[in-house]
Amino acid sequence: FVGPLDLSHSLGITAQFDHPKLLEACRKVARAAESAGKTAGILMPRAEDFAMWFGMGYRFLPCYSDGGMLNTAARNLYKTLQTAKEKALALTEVHPGS
Repeated sequence: FVGPLDLSHSLGITAQFDHPKLLEACRKVARAAESAGKTAGILMPRAEDFAMWFGMGYRFLPCYSDGGMLNTAARNLYKTLQTAKEKALALTEVHPGS
C-alpha cells in the first residue's frame, strides 16, 4: 500500500503527485506487489487519476483520507456560508432595517 504524500516526501518532492520520480516509484511498488501475488493499493490524491493508477496495476484504490474528506467538507461549508452571508448583506443594503 502506497501513501503518495509520504512517499513523495521521502523522495524530496513533497506533494508533487505528477512528478516522474514518484510515478516511477509507484510503478515499481505495483510491479513488486504483482510479482509477489499481492494486491497493490494506493491512497489516490485525486479521484480523476483512477485510470492512471488502475493502469499501473493498483486494485485497492481508496480516495481521500477521513481527514481529507472532513477538510473538503469544511471548506465547502465555509464557501456556502460566505456566499449566504454576502447575499444577506446585499439584501440589507437594498432594504435597510429589514
